[in-house]
Order: sequence, then C-alpha cells, then structure tokens
Amino acid sequence: MQYAQHPKFPLTKLPDVVLRLFVALLGVTERICYSLCSKRCAFRTKRPKFKVDIFGVKVGSTVEIILQKFNNDIIELTFLTEDDLTRRYPIPIPPPIAITIKYFNGTQKTHSPQKLRSLKQFLCHLGDIFSFQKGVIIPERGCERFTCDSLKAELEGCGLKELNMRGYNNKIYGRQLLKTFLPWSILTISQCLYNNNWQFRKYVLKHKMDALLVCSYHLNFYELMYDMDIKHIEFSEPIYLSNELNEFIKTWIEGETNVNLESLCLRFRSPLFENYQQSILDGIKHQLVHTEKPFIPPVKTMNWTFTTSIIGKYEITRKTDGKRATIKLDELNGDVRLKFIVWK
Repeated sequence: MQYAQHPKFPLTKLPDVVLRLFVALLGVTERICYSLCSKRCAFRTKRPKFKVDIFGVKVGSTVEIILQKFNNDIIELTFLTEDDLTRRYPIPIPPPIAITIKYFNGTQKTHSPQKLRSLKQFLCHLGDIFSFQKGVIIPERGCERFTCDSLKAELEGCGLKELNMRGYNNKIYGRQLLKTFLPWSILTISQCLYNNNWQFRKYVLKHKMDALLVCSYHLNFYELMYDMDIKHIEFSEPIYLSNELNEFIKTWIEGETNVNLESLCLRFRSPLFENYQQSILDGIKHQLVHTEKPFIPPVKTMNWTFTTSIIGKYEITRKTDGKRATIKLDELNGDVRLKFIVWK
C-alpha cells in the first residue's frame, strides 16, 4: 500500500494576523532563518523586534556574528566567502556566499540565502529584526587580511557602538584600525597598542567618544586625566593611589576640569596605606551616604558588575552648577576600587 505524500504546509502564505502570532513565538535562530525566506517574511519579523542581550561582530580570518538572549544558547553566524589565494593581502571584505549557524551544543547548519550582497546588508537586516542596546566590534588575529577602509565601510552605521581592542595584539594593524574607525562611541583599548602617554594623547584622546576603557599598565591615569573629556572612563588595571586624585576631585568641584564626566572607575594597587580614605577626601566637603542609587554603566565590566564589600559612599557637590556626585569605595577580592558617579 502506498501512502499519499502530504503537501508542505504553506507557512509563508498564511494571513498576516496569523503570521504575527507565529513570529512572536520564534526564538533567535528561528527568526533569522524565517526572515531569509522571502521579503514578506523579512517584513513580518521586523514587528515586534526581538530583544537580544548580546550582539557582537568578531572579525578575524572569518567574520562571526554573536547573538544571545539571556539564559539561552549563544548563536554564532560565520560568514563563508570565496577565498582567492592569488590575491595579496590585505583585500576588501568579499561578499558572503553562505552563513553557518553554530549552536552551543556543537551542532551547526549552513544556509545560502539569495541576494546577500554584502556583510553590511545582512547586519542592517539583523538590526531590523532584533533590538539591542549596543553592538560591539571585536577585532581578532587574522583580521589583517582585510583592509581597514572596507571594515569600516561594512561595519559602520549598523548599530555597532563599541570597538573592543582588548584582546588584539598586532600593534601596527591595531593602530591603523584605530586611525580608521575613530571617533567611535565606546572604545576598549589594551596595553599592546600604545605604551606611552604622549602617543595615547595624540592619537586617541584627540577624538570625541562617550566611553573609554583602558586595560594597560603603561598608561598613567594621573598624567592623562585632565585631557580626557569623556563621559565614562575606566582604568581596569591597578594604579597606585596618589594625592593627585584628591587634587583632581577638588578641581572637578570647582568646575575647572572634566565637566562632561559622568562616571569614573579606578582600581588601586594593594596594599594601600592607612587612612587612604582620608587622603582621597582631605579638604573636600562631603556627606556620608547610606542609600545607593541605581546606576547603569555603558559597559558592564567586572569592576562595575561584581563587588565583595562596600567600604564607604560619600556625596559631593560641584560649585558651578550644583551637580551632585557620589564617591563610592568598594572592594573585590582584596582590591579597593573608586567609583565616581555624577548624577543628572
């Protein structure tokens, strides 16, 4: 007895009301696959947008997009391109010919969507169907095969606000990337790119940005602090505690420096001398604060996310406009940190 073959379910031809309910039930991977079926499917996945907690683009020898919804699997999309070995590097980013979706459990599927003309086109497509606070660009080893101008052309204007250079160690190409991309909204920089204050001041601090995360032992915060007209600043590596920090706070109170500063995070080298709190607040009018206001940093680093214990919280006021700021001293695994938060 032969069984009759059932026709495929006409999912893409359902009424709009039914499709809206169907799209609302889709996860990250299902939305991507469904949106690539047709223009109508792509249009339907735009409303409502699906919120993801992590959206990043890793650029190495290949290009990977990282998507993750909280408590769900990390989805990695790897773009496969035609590699012309006769060319000399660096070359412009070639258009992708296929997308490999990797799941957390190790399985993967490869798709070859039609009319995928460029990486930027697909990034803008993801920006239409997903909602995210900020996207991050992560250069990795191997990205030297692509020209800096083509990287900027493909990645700029796609909702990517953070350039994370923390794990990139190629000094020459890294400096070329910074020269091409800056100014950028949020920048994370490692010690491998600039190890002199004057170089960092000349090539990085001359650009406007909203947030700067410095991961370097070589750069001196006290020599650079008056030149950093940036809203959010963090030095993740330990620095020594100096009386210059006290002078910096006094200058801020007088409204003479860093008027646009909204947050500052510093980590001090251990062990600290006795009465270090007094040296920070010496000659500064302040009030002890017992309650804590909520503050969301632009980049949720370990220094902002985790705390072992709170040492003290003090409130100060700027004389020129009456803006209030909180100086918070806390501890994580024996390291004392200072968090300077200006309230709007």
